[in-house]
Amino acid sequence: MSQRPLRHEAPFHAGWESGSAATAQVGFLDEVDDLVGRVLAQVARGWWTIVFLFPGLPQPARERHVSDWAIGMLRAMGITLEVRGVPAASGPLLLASNHISWLDILVLHAARFCRFVSKAEVHHWPV
Repeated sequence: MSQRPLRHEAPFHAGWESGSAATAQVGFLDEVDDLVGRVLAQVARGWWTIVFLFPGLPQPARERHVSDWAIGMLRAMGITLEVRGVPAASGPLLLASNHISWLDILVLHAARFCRFVSKAEVHHWPV
């Protein structure tokens, strides 16, 4: 009488050939894991900066940290920022943006620290 093996002997990836849809899917999932890890690490850096570093910093240093953090988040997501022209370095400035993406906030902060004003209707939006 032959004994049945206690576990399946075939390797998990048995039958997957290089270039197959299955290996492409695994490669894609690895890239997603890397992206999520980089983004979460950047979120953790931002949280740490706000909680532990910001209380002792003057406002100009805080603004630099916000811009640097936004640049880091764009990099973590694999997004290259291209600024055309030269953003004003200081002074009062009004930026008008047709906010079409959640990336707009990161992009604007990466180009130059700014404050955001929302329209009144947003107050009633469910979050």
